[in-house]
This record gives sequence, C-alpha cells and structure tokens, in this order.
Amino acid sequence: MEAWELQTMVELTAPDIEHHFEEADDGPPTAWMLHRDGSWARAVARDDGHTTVHQSGHRLTRTHVGTGQP
Repeated sequence: MEAWELQTMVELTAPDIEHHFEEADDGPPTAWMLHRDGSWARAVARDDGHTTVHQSGHRLTRTHVGTGQP
C-alpha cells in the first residue's frame, strides 16, 4: 500500500496482517492479505472492471467491502 492513511486505517482495524501487491506485465493486478493464523484473502482485478476475491481461514470477512452489508 502506498497511501499511509489507508494503511493506518487497515492496521488499526485488523492488526498483524501482511499486505502484498503484485502487478505482472502479463497478468492482472493482485492484492494479498495474510495473517499469521493462516487466514488469507486474495483480490484479483478483472478485465471487466470488477474484482474477484477469494479468502480462507479464521478471519473471514463476512461483509461486502465498502458496504457493511452481509
């Protein structure tokens, strides 16, 4: 993450999570969130402008990002 405001908010909301971002020349941008308990989430940008999220582990997010709705 490059925006310190966003990184600070995420660290306060969900501490102890590692954040990684990959942007290969031949593939879509991918963001990873990893927790030491084995939980993880991966968000992959799609060509249609949407994002696909996969997640697993104890710290599953049960709401749609940005909406607060289940």
